[in-house]
Amino acid sequence: RYLVTDQYSTYGGTPDRNNFRSKSASLAISYELSDSLTFKSMSGYSNNDQRMYQDWDRTPIVLFQLNEFITMKYFTQEFQLNGVSFDDRLKWVAGLFYFKDESFDDKYRSSPTDGVNAREFKDLTTTSVAAFAQGSYNFTDRFSATLGLRYSRDEKDYVTSRSTRNIIAGVPTPYT
Repeated sequence: RYLVTDQYSTYGGTPDRNNFRSKSASLAISYELSDSLTFKSMSGYSNNDQRMYQDWDRTPIVLFQLNEFITMKYFTQEFQLNGVSFDDRLKWVAGLFYFKDESFDDKYRSSPTDGVNAREFKDLTTTSVAAFAQGSYNFTDRFSATLGLRYSRDEKDYVTSRSTRNIIAGVPTPYT
């Protein structure tokens, strides 16, 4: 029988670890080209890495373990032209947009009790590009109309694999 002495005590055969690292940055620049035209650039970047090692059964005997490695990163960029025309009656924006996201998940589970090791990985890349424009025209002080257009192209590449292999004498095959 195992007695837990506090909420942080575990009796796992291997210590749990969870390492998480995150880096991100963003930048917004606005420049007035004239009294009626402004250029904007907005950029963003993020990179996250996580490494997890867990003993799922929480007993001193190593029965069920999980090792997981997750990486996610993205980059986004948008350029805009903002303007006013026709004596400030037309307010408009036009621009280009780019987004790329890459995610990778590599998971390894071992269970000597049922004689199986399983490895699963997922690799996903998403790319998106767009061009857009929108304008609002004030016909009077109380009546206006807005029209917008957007062209987008999105691509997703997804690869996944799951493998199971036997183990020898209850000892999991080393994960490399």
